[in-house]
Amino acid sequence: MDNFANITKDQLEALYLEHSSQAIATKYGLCAETVRKRLKRFGIERRPSGEPKTFNPGPYELNALYQEKSLAEIAKHYGVGETVVWKRIKEFGITLEGFEQGGHRKKTGKVFTQEHKANLSHAMRGKFGPESRSWKGGLSERHLQLRRTADYRNWRREALARAGYACEQCGAKDKFIW
Repeated sequence: MDNFANITKDQLEALYLEHSSQAIATKYGLCAETVRKRLKRFGIERRPSGEPKTFNPGPYELNALYQEKSLAEIAKHYGVGETVVWKRIKEFGITLEGFEQGGHRKKTGKVFTQEHKANLSHAMRGKFGPESRSWKGGLSERHLQLRRTADYRNWRREALARAGYACEQCGAKDKFIW
């Protein structure tokens, strides 16, 4: 099954049972529309968009997969999301061997170089408030406090009424004036 052009109806039907047309397209380096056209040509009934994919491995099969593969790998294999896999693992009460008291194996994460770390956005480095380059001295909090006062609301209501609830520059009227 190396070449999508030579795929048989039975092979495509078997693939489509476990994977979305997008996942099949990715596997063969095609666009999803090509796969959908082939499904139609073979007379394979397509699932309605948004229909949940079937994910029903038995507890023993899922346990064996979970001991060897990550949630992402299992999810990719079945063409479902990681949350679906995680919920099923919890439903069956499956734990990782060696982690019966809780926890999980350490995932191999991205390794960032010092140069990359230096270029991370301030938000990713936890730079909020005065440490952020976007900090303007807490002006927005003061503005929000002012806008919460009764005096401001009364002033705004009077200004809008005086302008006929329209923009003084262009004359556009706002439908949602509070």
